[in-house]
Amino acid sequence: MDIVKKIAFILLVIGGLNWGLVGLFDYDLVAILPRTIAVLVYILVGVSAVISIFTMKSCGSCKKEDVIDENVEESMNQTEDMNHDDSVNNSQM
Repeated sequence: MDIVKKIAFILLVIGGLNWGLVGLFDYDLVAILPRTIAVLVYILVGVSAVISIFTMKSCGSCKKEDVIDENVEESMNQTEDMNHDDSVNNSQM
């Protein structure tokens, strides 16, 4: 499945760059290919997007627990900062 994800990523990059060219310069790079090949590229880019949608949450680059731990730690740091600010403000009064 890893090879499918890599191919999907490459096709998404190609599609993204092509859309960037269309948006910026009104130039469709894929359209210069023969019609049958261009249609195939468009279909593969679309299929790659669908594959990426369904495999994105299982990419394995991070674990759910790590994300939760980071969010909890960030919340605790913000709370400590707010408490410190309150104590400084109260001592100045």
